[in-house]
Amino acid sequence: MKKNEYSKYFFAAVGVAIVVFVCVGVIMLNYSITVKRELYETSSKNLNEVYTQVSEKFMQITGQQWNLLGMTGDYIDEAGEI
Repeated sequence: MKKNEYSKYFFAAVGVAIVVFVCVGVIMLNYSITVKRELYETSSKNLNEVYTQVSEKFMQITGQQWNLLGMTGDYIDEAGEI
């Protein structure tokens, strides 16, 4: 009888341990998925911001270069008329 009680408690403890491990596993998996999603969204926002800044700077620099090119062309035209 004592051995039968012992095995009943043992299997109950093993069952509780399995349930606890499964719950912890599910919680860890959910946490991992949430963290990955947040990292992806944050990285995407940061990359978009960097792209916007680089694009604006590129447009500014190319605009300045076109202006310089236009002034150089005007200078060449004036020099050719002399």
